[in-house]
Amino acid sequence: DGVVLEDPVWDVMRAGELSGIPFIIGTNADEWLESTPVDVTADDVVEAVRSSRHLQAAEALEIARSAKDHREAIDRISTADAMLCPSHVLAAHQSGIHANAWVYYFSRVRDGEGGATVRAYHGAELPYVFGTHDPWMTTTDTDRRLSEQMMAYWIRFSASGDPNGDGAPGWPVYAEPGLGVMEFTDEPRVIPSPEPDLCRIFNDSVGRD
Repeated sequence: DGVVLEDPVWDVMRAGELSGIPFIIGTNADEWLESTPVDVTADDVVEAVRSSRHLQAAEALEIARSAKDHREAIDRISTADAMLCPSHVLAAHQSGIHANAWVYYFSRVRDGEGGATVRAYHGAELPYVFGTHDPWMTTTDTDRRLSEQMMAYWIRFSASGDPNGDGAPGWPVYAEPGLGVMEFTDEPRVIPSPEPDLCRIFNDSVGRD
């Protein structure tokens, strides 16, 4: 708007003018699933791809169709287009210059029917990061342990600008060639960047903007 942001974010990134302030950024595995109706159809999947910001490609539609059901297909496209791929592009630009961005992928699903219904929904990681597991949540020893591990990563980052230390599994900076992401599931583990094909399509589209 010329006041808070003087230039479009993508232009700032391309010009290598990010501030250099270190950050942690991430996405949950099922960001849009909870808000996707249970009765969506194959036509709705096509429309999700067509109306996406950066994934309007035949290849993206084929990737979506490889999901096990229509809801999962729409969640996959929506999550990649709106959250996962933008965060990875931002982190890659930051670390390419300053080597100080870390990416997480939260996929822990709580036990029980409720967990199976909402899965790793938008915001599901917040009770783990802040240790605020409400009584209505099914919270097991696995959840408590994961929460302690995540809080420790965030505290170290807040204190030093780096989430690593204290003998915890190493969390790599998000950078080439590995593009490693810390997956927070039953136990923290480093995985390759999720959705590489969708994010490649996303990158190509952003480059044309």
